[in-house]
Amino acid sequence: MFIYFQSLTAVICLVLGTASGLPQQPPGLKQVFSTLSDGQQQGEVDNNEQVPYTSIQNFTEGELTFELREYPSVKWVCTESTYNMTDETIPGLDGVSPTDELGAIKWMKEMQSSKTWKDRPSSKMFMKMFRYISGVNKEREEVEMTVPVLNTKTVLEGGKIKTKMCFYIEAKWQENPPTPEDPAVFIESSTPMKVYVQKFGGYAMTDSVWTKAANDFSKQMGDRFNEVNSDYFLTASYDSPMKFWNRRNEVMFQLKEANGTK
Repeated sequence: MFIYFQSLTAVICLVLGTASGLPQQPPGLKQVFSTLSDGQQQGEVDNNEQVPYTSIQNFTEGELTFELREYPSVKWVCTESTYNMTDETIPGLDGVSPTDELGAIKWMKEMQSSKTWKDRPSSKMFMKMFRYISGVNKEREEVEMTVPVLNTKTVLEGGKIKTKMCFYIEAKWQENPPTPEDPAVFIESSTPMKVYVQKFGGYAMTDSVWTKAANDFSKQMGDRFNEVNSDYFLTASYDSPMKFWNRRNEVMFQLKEANGTK
């Protein structure tokens, strides 16, 4: 119980500390409390608005299950960065599962180190957009946090990777979203896109995990992989780092017939 509340305090302090100087209380803080429970079923989306999509077909081939999905044209707020994949490594957690008691304790203890999380490229990108939805935009308007956090990942030579991280802009602001103040943050309208999607659980918080999931999926798809653009892949994260069980992650490949956000 002590570790539970100590971890909760650490996350609240991290959110408040990183968001200091914001014009209003960050709207994402209320989601911190709802994501701590392990009683939810995998795939539940709490109270966050979710990007709309249409499920076209589900496939089961042996032990492989995946989905063909279509996304409409919508607006996203995005930022991007190119960095060494090793910069995303979380020291001490390689191969540690949070699904057992000792593993969960290790994850909680590591997440109390704000330096570990704040120094990662993904955390820096996330906080740029978190500031945007918290009111650091030209109109000083708050925008609700949505799901998923969508990443477009392009693996480069020399161990580098380019990541574009995007938040779906809630329906309330789709027509006229607030204007970003940070020059590294931008609004982007996607075109309709079809993707093959594979869901998986557990923690997917490093590029090594995501690239392995993408590589495994690409091999399992067989001839269908010829239908997709293999220059990049997309990832979708639905859960806070403080949700330890029943997590939802997705890796996607976009069909060549449609060019979406890139």
